[in-house]
Amino acid sequence: MRQFVFIIFVLFLTPVSAQMNIEQTSHDFGNLYANAPTYVDFVFTNTGQSKAYLLTIDKPREVYSIYSKKMIEPDSAVTVRLKINDQISGRFNYKVDVHFSNSNKPITLSLVGNVKEKSDNPLTACPDFSAAPPQNGLAQF
Repeated sequence: MRQFVFIIFVLFLTPVSAQMNIEQTSHDFGNLYANAPTYVDFVFTNTGQSKAYLLTIDKPREVYSIYSKKMIEPDSAVTVRLKINDQISGRFNYKVDVHFSNSNKPITLSLVGNVKEKSDNPLTACPDFSAAPPQNGLAQF
């Protein structure tokens, strides 16, 4: 019985081989005016040796999200696209927690900015992945 308890104890202390890496964990939208791009992509890379899964994205109601896939093979990546609701004027500072199967703690992403002028477009859905993300927060027409 002691050997069984010892083996279980060692298994819990052994670090999980999968690991998620991300280059940036925050994005500053700056001052946003009507019809400015209000979404950003965060790319998570699985640098571990086993599969990982995107479990949940905990976010405020003012943030919309989509993701490219749920299962992340070793040495591959998943993209999480976050969009803020630009129908609410004023400063914002949103925290979004992304949970993966290979970690007990979420990776927290920060979105900050200031909506100076509400968008003319009432559609608030997050754009799909066929739309390229804006470069440097500038609209591309």
